[in-house]
Amino acid sequence: MAAHLRTWSVVAAASILAFSLSGCDTVDSPTSATLAVTKSPVQLLRNEAAGRIPPATIESVTNTEDVSKSCRAEDQDPEGLMRSWHSTARVLVEDASVWRVDAVADAIAQSFVDQGWTARPLGGSPTSHVLLLSSKTSPAEIQISANRPDPDASPTTTVAAVEEVSIELSVHGPCVETEGPDSPAVKKLEGRE
Repeated sequence: MAAHLRTWSVVAAASILAFSLSGCDTVDSPTSATLAVTKSPVQLLRNEAAGRIPPATIESVTNTEDVSKSCRAEDQDPEGLMRSWHSTARVLVEDASVWRVDAVADAIAQSFVDQGWTARPLGGSPTSHVLLLSSKTSPAEIQISANRPDPDASPTTTVAAVEEVSIELSVHGPCVETEGPDSPAVKKLEGRE
């Protein structure tokens, strides 16, 4: 398992380096990158972040998503031509690790900080602990969210109504120009074709 994670780390690091050196570091520069060029490095970075969750902490991966999203306000870009690639994963935390979900999120963030990334909190609440990671060498950003049930929830709340403890990873790439969300190129990248 450790060898597998190291292999993924090397592949992701090489892809991120190539992504960074390809001129993608200028956000909103339509000549610097395409959505197709940014997709794979963003997905690999999400996988790299997920690989840093301690295996004993993971109950299951309940959701992954890879899509493009509009990256400008609707009044600035009503057709959604400026888009960025988003890769997310939601990992349920084992019962024995629920008490340390914030520490796990902090440790993932710290592992990136140790590699030159910057982490900053994005606020918090009784049910979440959110960090945003950015780097001068990568046009992508990583958001790490530790989610837990509301401590003030009524004891009569049904189990189905209580959100499970999870770690959500969301990586989004740079804003690039496309032909819009329903263009053949975007549909193909999103697997909607």
